[in-house]
Amino acid sequence: MADILNDFLGIKKSTLTFFIKNRANEINKQGIICIFPFTSMSFLFNGSTWNCTCPNWPKYNIGNIKHNSIAGLWNSDTARWIRRKMYEGEWQDICKPTCPIIVDYLRSNKFIKYEDLEKIELLSPELINEIRTKKDYLESPPVYFQPDISSICNLRCIMCGANQTKDDPAIQKKLWAELEHYLLTAKEIFLTGWGDPFARPDTRELLINYKGPAKFRILTNGLLLPKYWEQIKHQKFVSLSISTDAATKETYEKIRVGGKWEDLLKVLALVKQNKDRFRYSMLNMTVMRSNYKEIPQFIDLSESYGFNCFFQSLCGKFGNENIFELKDTTAIDELKEIVINETLKKRSIIVLWGTLLPYLNIPSNINLHIIC
Repeated sequence: MADILNDFLGIKKSTLTFFIKNRANEINKQGIICIFPFTSMSFLFNGSTWNCTCPNWPKYNIGNIKHNSIAGLWNSDTARWIRRKMYEGEWQDICKPTCPIIVDYLRSNKFIKYEDLEKIELLSPELINEIRTKKDYLESPPVYFQPDISSICNLRCIMCGANQTKDDPAIQKKLWAELEHYLLTAKEIFLTGWGDPFARPDTRELLINYKGPAKFRILTNGLLLPKYWEQIKHQKFVSLSISTDAATKETYEKIRVGGKWEDLLKVLALVKQNKDRFRYSMLNMTVMRSNYKEIPQFIDLSESYGFNCFFQSLCGKFGNENIFELKDTTAIDELKEIVINETLKKRSIIVLWGTLLPYLNIPSNINLHIIC
């Protein structure tokens, strides 16, 4: 972690500890960096459970749904310890420095002040009171759920770890049985790309039949959206993110094996026609050797259809694709130049650089969007 932080912040190792401690003291008095440990639960195919929206960002899970209940996991010893660390501002003990929220905090010193908690839709008055009084055992239930418990997908992308996992029907049955109660009062449900939400029967049926108050966030390859749009368009949506990873037919069909570029363009046209149904829509790119040179074209593509766009670094080596883990300085320097050049352009959309920034050491005087 220290090496990434040193490069990202431009701080010598001798002053890094002081920098982190000084920031922590400020947070401890005024607010918290992230609300996820107080609102969110995500579940993976093997039952591991996290009080975050992405298992790649925290250092620890809070238990396993296979052996525990949602209620038990929500206030497990680890969950409560994570909340205490968040109150204390000691994020380095619980979070990885590549988390976009941590990246944004380190770069801009942005955090959530206690006085601003009412502005956050996910928070009830009861939960706001619990956070302000620094409770680690929460009476308030989780309100944001992410059931990543199936790898069923209509594509076989070259950088997808889901291809190497196996679904566990027992975990799926137990989780959905427990979630039935919680989804009646949930505020948001995030259906992600660990398996495609429209290829997976469980999440597809949820989208079609759900009658609760929650709004949906959807991360998908999008190709099955036209088939099911009429059956799901009655739902309330926060966002639709389409994993695209390319700006040309050749690169798209190389990375997203089984997908057709022409089908993707039809999906983008459909979403553009219905853009008022989503608070925001996004095209996503997982940056790797095969596509990083297409970033300018990718932003042009996003803008032409009215999508914002989001970039993230590849997790895992996947042969020669991960320029970050391989420390390919030539490619990384070229990527840095691309990011700076694109940031200086005036756009009608928001371009989010996500988890790329810790690897690029971009000067702090350049204004960058990291998270929404």
